[in-house]
Amino acid sequence: MRKLVNDSPTPVHWLVIDCSAITDLDFSAGRAIMDLHQDLAKAGVVLALSRLQVEPHGDLERMGLVQLIGANRIFDSRHACIEAYRSEARS
Repeated sequence: MRKLVNDSPTPVHWLVIDCSAITDLDFSAGRAIMDLHQDLAKAGVVLALSRLQVEPHGDLERMGLVQLIGANRIFDSRHACIEAYRSEARS
């Protein structure tokens, strides 16, 4: 993902992970998301999660990921994510 952002021919503002295939989140996966979030934040890129199947207030909350990413960056659908991006881009 970092390579996609770094090698993009146009600036990347948001990186959205479609989480529909993720049914559980262990410590290693949580740590990888934390590290990715930090790298993207340094580059001015927002990390968002879409179609999350795990309860956001479960594993993500316990690992501090909801607070780190922001509850406003966790979406039930791709449509909701796209609308949030468009709304922010207009502001």
